[in-house]
Amino acid sequence: IAVSNKWGTLARLKTLLENPATTVTTDEVRAYERYRDNYARFWRQYFDPIAVRLDIVGERKFALEVFILPLLDDTLYNGLKTVFGAPAAPRSLLPRYEQPAVATLALSIPDSKPRRDVVHEFAKLLASEADLIKLFPLLTGDLVFSVQDTESVLQTNFPGLIRFGETTALGRRDAEMLLFVPAAMALLTRPCDLALRVTDEAKAREILSTISSRVHHTWVNSEITSIEDENRIVYTLNFAGVMRLEIAASVEHGWLRLTNRPWTRNRIIGTEENTAAHGRLQLNPAQIKTGLTQALASARLARRSALFSNAQSLALWADTFGTDAAGAVKHQRAALGEATPLPSGETADFTSLGRSNFPPSALLPNHGTWFRQREKSTDRTDAGLFRNLRAADLWLRFEDTGLRTRIEFETGK
Repeated sequence: IAVSNKWGTLARLKTLLENPATTVTTDEVRAYERYRDNYARFWRQYFDPIAVRLDIVGERKFALEVFILPLLDDTLYNGLKTVFGAPAAPRSLLPRYEQPAVATLALSIPDSKPRRDVVHEFAKLLASEADLIKLFPLLTGDLVFSVQDTESVLQTNFPGLIRFGETTALGRRDAEMLLFVPAAMALLTRPCDLALRVTDEAKAREILSTISSRVHHTWVNSEITSIEDENRIVYTLNFAGVMRLEIAASVEHGWLRLTNRPWTRNRIIGTEENTAAHGRLQLNPAQIKTGLTQALASARLARRSALFSNAQSLALWADTFGTDAAGAVKHQRAALGEATPLPSGETADFTSLGRSNFPPSALLPNHGTWFRQREKSTDRTDAGLFRNLRAADLWLRFEDTGLRTRIEFETGK
């Protein structure tokens, strides 16, 4: 490769701080202006400009605001804007519960063809439940999904936005539906609520009080039980007589509330109106008690997976050149212009690598091997990030020129 004593290699050019410029010629100024203009055009063709601002709102309160100007024909952005976008975002509405949730996702979907299509699809699925369909005209676009404090038996993750909607072995339609899998699985794995804003509370309560159903299928039976003096019903799905899912429905303070905890009362006591937004996510770590240990374990798992990923990448270089982790990083950076070093305090042992073990597997003294990982016991008093984060509130808003998001968070002492 070509090497310059002054500028290094193309893969690792020395910075202007290493070679400070003190004077420039007129030709160099013009050359830089041409470069700047050409690069600006290149930016508009291939990148979405992003502006970031950090505000100090108050003592231990901060806000991080990000604005994305979508210059590209981005399918994901345009698709989301079609569903959520509007000339002006409505005021976000959230139900206030007696016991606050750990995480709350609120969406405000304006009246549009995509929204009507979704309602129509639900109506077809529930064609046999004629009484339930009567509630649909009373629903607004305000939808709030809340997760309560608990440990989950089966954990699900939202897919990364980079892979969201890609054509996969599942097919494009099925891949896009993966976004809704975590919400659906939460019904079976942890306590959660779904609140839908209604336009006429009295009418919704009247319809709810008259709903009746008892459906028998080959392996699924359903029935509805009315709870006297509580203005709510319990919809029961019985799967082959071996598993039962109970969902309670009630109308409270202008919300149609569905919950998979029909016998645990956590009433809606009001409505919170806040920043204008199409979507909003609230995190309340202070409410995590039962699930605190699992939350920390999940965070440690994510970090451990990243460490092993970096170590496995370095193992190929260590095996090829017969070197340690530092040498592997050096060879990797020289060849590729970038590297995957381990963070401070973490080391990797490549002495056991061999041709018979391919791909090479690294040993991380603090975390074991890829095939048998190791972690310290989880201390309930060690809350990781939650130790210094009391609450976080993120909202997003589609504007005429782009997408604006803002996260407000409060730190502890």
